[in-house]
Amino acid sequence: MLEVRKLKNDQGSALLSHYKTAGYKHQSGWQTCYCQFYMMPAEQFNASTAKERETALLAEVEDGSMQGYIAMDDVKIVGWCLANQLGVLVRKPRIHALVDDPEKTAYIGCFVVNHAYRNQGLATRLLAFALEDLRSQGYRQVLAKPNAGAASHERMYAGTPSMYEKAGFTKLENKAYRNLVSLMLV
Repeated sequence: MLEVRKLKNDQGSALLSHYKTAGYKHQSGWQTCYCQFYMMPAEQFNASTAKERETALLAEVEDGSMQGYIAMDDVKIVGWCLANQLGVLVRKPRIHALVDDPEKTAYIGCFVVNHAYRNQGLATRLLAFALEDLRSQGYRQVLAKPNAGAASHERMYAGTPSMYEKAGFTKLENKAYRNLVSLMLV
């Protein structure tokens, strides 16, 4: 039975293992991103090795700066949702300027769902759990940037527009590639 819960500080190695087995072998850059695209400045990310990004992920999970939600099938992580405080994500300065309080705003960056568990509503379950937990933590707003057009499953790593619409998000910006969507929690 699948269980969704918040990532714990001692689960960095399990999350790393999930990344390596989720089914992104065709897209090696994504397989070794480890959510560092959001956590590192662009120059640092582009110059970093997969091993350096692994090390960063493990340290961030342990110190609590990497926040998110996992779906477990028994003892194995089969789904991941990066849902972090906007103020921690260094790659989103333009979005920081659009909100009143980046410390009380969360950003959903990506979903990494194991290939065998896709098309079963797991990202929707992760999103619903994340929204309830973020609300309980006192966040006021949640932002995301789902792909705006039809794309492969792999290009929908930020979730689908319909998933966010069903959860009550509204569009803040319309772009050709990705739309900025928002949900007020209070």
